[in-house]
Amino acid sequence: TPEKLLEHYISHRRARHHRVLEAVNSGLTTLADISESAYADTTGAHPILKLDQALSHLKSHELAGDVRATDSGWEPV
Repeated sequence: TPEKLLEHYISHRRARHHRVLEAVNSGLTTLADISESAYADTTGAHPILKLDQALSHLKSHELAGDVRATDSGWEPV
């Protein structure tokens, strides 16, 4: 059903959002490293897409006050 499909996409997006935050909390700081960690389960993902989507998640986490961008990369708050 359409509802189940939407629930699947929302759940998948939330899980990815959480993996981006976990990557930063584990000590990864560069966008490249964070995206590789967050997308480790999706080996066929396009490299530019991984970077773009990871950056979107990071900006959302930044707005929420969970991470911050510094001169040396991303870090937990």
